[in-house]
Amino acid sequence: MVAFALFLLIEMVSGVSNYEFGIYNLVSILLLIIPAAFIFTGGVFCLRKKYWPVCFASALVTLLTMVIWLLSHATGSIQLTWVVSMVGTFPIIFVCLRKPEWNEI
Repeated sequence: MVAFALFLLIEMVSGVSNYEFGIYNLVSILLLIIPAAFIFTGGVFCLRKKYWPVCFASALVTLLTMVIWLLSHATGSIQLTWVVSMVGTFPIIFVCLRKPEWNEI
């Protein structure tokens, strides 16, 4: 999740130079930076094994963001579809499998 959040932030920063600064573009950039910050925070909490609900919620946001990103970049690439499904699904699986470790702490 941390790697995906950093990728999303880098993608937004590199894409800012291509936009004209209007209110619509500013809102769309902020709407993508806020989930990236939440995903990054959830990934850090997962690494530290704290706040399981935040980790699970950020994993769900990762899946939702990956699906939206895939739909906006739909090129018909089968490899891209597999990468998006793996990056979006694995955090949910790993967070759910490691829930007993959070209960021990």
